[in-house]
Amino acid sequence: MKIIQLIALLLVFSASLAQKKGKKTIVTIPSAPGIVFEVGKGEILEGAIKIKFAKDTKEGVNAETKYLTNLYGELNVDWKPFGSEFYNVNGKIYNLINIEFINKDGKTKDEFTTIYFDVTDCNKK
Repeated sequence: MKIIQLIALLLVFSASLAQKKGKKTIVTIPSAPGIVFEVGKGEILEGAIKIKFAKDTKEGVNAETKYLTNLYGELNVDWKPFGSEFYNVNGKIYNLINIEFINKDGKTKDEFTTIYFDVTDCNKK
C-alpha cells in the first residue's frame, strides 16, 4: 500500500513540476499543413509559441498568421497586427507581434495583446 501512495505522490509532484516549467501543448491546424506549433501561453518569451517544420522564414511567417487567424478570427476583420519585432535571445530568435482587435463595425476596440513566437527553426534553413 505504501508503494502505491509513494507512486501517487511522485505523479502529483511530476505534474506540478511540469506545470511550473510551462509545459507546452502540441497543436496542428488544417490551414498550415505540415507545421507543428508547440504552444505555451505565448504572452512572454519563456512561453513563446514555437513553430516547427517550416521550410524557411517565409513559411514560418505565414504559419504565424495562420495560427493567429485560427485563434482570433479573420485577419483585418477581427484583428490586425500593428507591429512586429524580432529578438535574438540566448541563441533563439523570437518574433513579437502586437495585435489590435477590431469591432464588427470595423473600428478598433482599444483591446491589444502581444504574442511571442519562437521562430528559431524557421531561420535555420
